[in-house]
Amino acid sequence: MRRRKRTDDSGGSSPSWMTTYSDLMSLLLTFFIMLFAFSSIDMQRFREALISLQGALGVLSGGPALLEPGEMPIPPEGPSQFDDDAEAQLQAYTELVVIKAQLEEYLADKGLRGKIHVEMNKRGLLIRFTDTVLFDLGKASLRSDSQALLKDVAKFIGPIRNEIIVEGHTDNVPLRRGAQYETNWELSTARATTVVRYFIEALGLSPKRFSAAGYGEYHPVLPNTSYANRELNRRVDILIIASDITDIPGM
Repeated sequence: MRRRKRTDDSGGSSPSWMTTYSDLMSLLLTFFIMLFAFSSIDMQRFREALISLQGALGVLSGGPALLEPGEMPIPPEGPSQFDDDAEAQLQAYTELVVIKAQLEEYLADKGLRGKIHVEMNKRGLLIRFTDTVLFDLGKASLRSDSQALLKDVAKFIGPIRNEIIVEGHTDNVPLRRGAQYETNWELSTARATTVVRYFIEALGLSPKRFSAAGYGEYHPVLPNTSYANRELNRRVDILIIASDITDIPGM
C-alpha cells in the first residue's frame, strides 16, 4: 500500500514582538494577582486602574466589560488597603513597562538590538549601551552619531518624572600612559557625567532627576577573561528608578 504523505500544517515561528508582548502580559497578570491576594479591593479604584492600564497599553479594547460587579468579592467594611500609594506604584511600574516595549520596538527598527540592551530589574528599567556605541575607546566625548541616539532615548524618558542614574563601567585593562584619563575610575565617571550633562544641557531635561556614578572595572557583567567579555563590560547604563517599588513582580 502506498503511504499517504503527512502534511505539516504548522505555521512559521511567531513574530518577534510576540515575545515582548507575552512577557508584558505575564508580568502585569502577576502584579494584579499579588494585589488581589494581599489587598482588600476597592472596586471602583481597581476598575479605574484597569481602564487606565488598557488605555496606556492600547490593548483589550472592545468586547465584554472587564470585572463586572458580580465577579469580584465584596470588600470588607472599613478603609481600603488599595490606597493612593498602591495606585501610584502601579502607574509608575506600568509606565516603565510601556517605555520598555517602545524602546525595544525602536531598537529593532534602528538595527541596534545587539548594541543596546533594555531590561526590567529590581531597581527599575535599565538601558545598557555597550562598548563604543556612545564613546570611542579611552574617550569621554560623545560620538556625533551617539548624540542623535541619546536625543531619541530622551523622547521616551523625558515625559516621566522618575529618578535616573547614569553609570559608567570599563573593563580591567589599564589605560595607556599619556592617555587623557589616568585610571578607569576617572574614565567611567567622566563618561557618566558627559551623558548626564548632555541630557540636561543639550536636551533640557530636569537636573533634579539625574545623578552620575563611575564604577571603573569593579562591576563587570562577565569575567574579564576574553576580548568578547571585556567588550560587554565596557558600557554605560541608564537606570530609570521604579519610584517607590522595591520589588518588581517576577524579577
